[in-house]
Amino acid sequence: MPAGIEAYRIVITGQCGTAPMGYVVKLNYREQVQRVIKAALPIENVELSFYSGEKVRIPLEQYRRHREEIFFEYGAIQNFRNCPQSEAELYRIISMEHRLQKGWRPKVKKRPETPAR
Repeated sequence: MPAGIEAYRIVITGQCGTAPMGYVVKLNYREQVQRVIKAALPIENVELSFYSGEKVRIPLEQYRRHREEIFFEYGAIQNFRNCPQSEAELYRIISMEHRLQKGWRPKVKKRPETPAR
């Protein structure tokens, strides 16, 4: 990891008039990056929404090979979404990250006491 990088999480808790209110939390950049790398899911499909109103979901490799043809058939892309094989697994990972951001730590199982020899 590059030395000297500082990362922060900004938590918005409300607003005062038009100004957002909240707080800033300094992150352990190295720990955060390692957690993201470990939890990352491979991209299976892409979901494309076009300005024409059409929406398609196609395999990532098909999108990469036929990007130009897709543009000519459907027009400009308004929204692009990477989709994993399992949306449920993605939801589980995001939920776990939210818990970790709020300070939750998984319980560490204690080893059973072994009698001294």
